[in-house]
Amino acid sequence: MVTSTCSKCGRMRDDDGECPICRPFLPRAVAFPAEAVTLASTPSAMRVISKEVESSFSRGTEAAEGKDIMDRAFKIGCSVIFFDSLRQPHVAVVTNWFHGGADGQRVEEYLEKSKSSPYYTPNALPSCNVAYVSSDPEKKDPYGRQIERQTSCSYGRNQGLTPFLGMCWCWPDEFEEAKELSAKAYAEAVAK
Repeated sequence: MVTSTCSKCGRMRDDDGECPICRPFLPRAVAFPAEAVTLASTPSAMRVISKEVESSFSRGTEAAEGKDIMDRAFKIGCSVIFFDSLRQPHVAVVTNWFHGGADGQRVEEYLEKSKSSPYYTPNALPSCNVAYVSSDPEKKDPYGRQIERQTSCSYGRNQGLTPFLGMCWCWPDEFEEAKELSAKAYAEAVAK
């Protein structure tokens, strides 16, 4: 291992010639050794990332690129997008699903089971209760911005001929399309 001092601070540099303190934090390509599974205490070894972390980076990249967008399941605590009465979107957490199945039931299972119902509507998803952070900066309490709740929010596409009128939810990967449909519903309402 070759060591020398940093020209900026005088500290010891690691074997690739960079001072770990003065090195700017910039993204750069890093080669990961196949045998790397633990972190060591030396500065050069601290940059070695385990196989598990490396694979989680690739899963994050795949998600950002739209691969395996999301696992759609009616799970309490999952994230959805809630559109309020003014058609403003909020990231919300589901506190209850009204689907009549087990927590975590997948959408495909729900749709398959609902086919036997006399009230069957293709691709109709259940309502839910949600909680979200208030968008009003004046609504504060000792814990920070207040949490707001909405009950019995219908799925945006279940709202008849004009989807996403408000007081509805959609999956996070549907947000862009839902936002467009919401804007269209607003324009049509204003035109009348």
